[in-house]
Amino acid sequence: MLRFAPVVWSRLIHLWLLSGLFCCSQLLLTGCKPEQPLTVLPSIELLSAATAFDVQVPDTLWVSVRIRSERALSRAVLRVQRTDGVALLPPQARELLGQDTILVWEIALSDSLLPSGQFQLVFQAVSQGQTASLFVPLRLNAVVRPFLGVMWFAQSGAQSAVYRCDTLGVLAPRVSELGLDLVQGITHPAYRKVWLRGQTSPVLWTYHLDSLLFGPVYSTPSDPGQSPYTFLSSSDQGIYVSRGIGDVLCFLHAGATGGQFSIPSDFVPVFTCRQQEHLLVELRARPPSSIRRIRIYHADFQGLIREFTVAGHVLGAARMASGDWLLLIEQNLSGMGRLWRYSLSNQQLLEESPNAPDFLFRSLLSGRDGFWLGGVSGVWNFRPAAGSQSGVWQRRFPDEISGLYFDERANRLIGWNAEVGFIWNPNTGGRIECQLPDSIRFACPY
Repeated sequence: MLRFAPVVWSRLIHLWLLSGLFCCSQLLLTGCKPEQPLTVLPSIELLSAATAFDVQVPDTLWVSVRIRSERALSRAVLRVQRTDGVALLPPQARELLGQDTILVWEIALSDSLLPSGQFQLVFQAVSQGQTASLFVPLRLNAVVRPFLGVMWFAQSGAQSAVYRCDTLGVLAPRVSELGLDLVQGITHPAYRKVWLRGQTSPVLWTYHLDSLLFGPVYSTPSDPGQSPYTFLSSSDQGIYVSRGIGDVLCFLHAGATGGQFSIPSDFVPVFTCRQQEHLLVELRARPPSSIRRIRIYHADFQGLIREFTVAGHVLGAARMASGDWLLLIEQNLSGMGRLWRYSLSNQQLLEESPNAPDFLFRSLLSGRDGFWLGGVSGVWNFRPAAGSQSGVWQRRFPDEISGLYFDERANRLIGWNAEVGFIWNPNTGGRIECQLPDSIRFACPY
């Protein structure tokens, strides 16, 4: 038996106690430390017999998915995108609770501006910062469009150039040009021809959308100090041409003359609009007088129905279902106008637009859903009511425009401002923008 001095025994006991305390502390520390599990992403299961979708636009998909997670789910997102990740539609998001859920998504693929091609449905699930994704192939076949694109008539120096773009806004090379100082063009959706006038040219031209060629249709004598042609308008019954010498000619769509409206010799016709049996004509007094009058004729029998005075140039006109007329009348030679209603029954001219800066416009035209007006504040839809200033106004597009055209067959609204053109779907809000190198004067689908 070994014998140690008392001092040695005390030192050994001290070391033994210290080692025991150290071991206990290690056990306590390791026992309290939380377990670090492996990261497990949520799972997303497509509850559909199909693993890919092939859709003919317009259509609506109903897609179900099951999402499961070992931890609480917080959010789910559905994206419709191109294969490079660019969004095709706005994403849909839902807040989630629990760890196991089934979601049914409605995917409306009804916008006729949707293109053909290969795309993706992307389902995403989020759980405590961890995101899982499921990619499902989606093939879109675009709606059969009633038009191929838009013809843009632009002024390039002394030439009137014609450009084309497809329905996605991709610009094609210039297709033809004419030595014409183009100021106005008009067409009718049922015909394949555009009528064009220049500021000083005595020749009235047409542009054929099939042959892509210009052709002269009529030549007029000129009155010194007046433009040979002051305005063009289109209707179901024909083309109305105002002349500086002081009359309004009617042409059939094929090009033959179909009638003449004589104007008092001290006035010049500067605006025309035919709707149903009415032909509305604005008359501007020859200098030095500055009087402006509106005449409403019976378009077939040429009898005068109404005549009244207006305080500014008429920028646009449209006939209402009640038979009254809406007039966009210029304010203070500004190029911008306010909307007025002329009642045929009580012969009153009352303002329709609210007294606010947003309600100044450059263009007015009829559409499927009320009337369309456009200007600096954007493109507005207006649905009149029985009483003045009680109609419904809605700003549909924020884009500033200087001109508008609506094609009812294609249900497309086309606008332009300087060198930028716009194509809108007025029902779904789809919008395409097209940049041109020249100043746009007129546009129409083809």
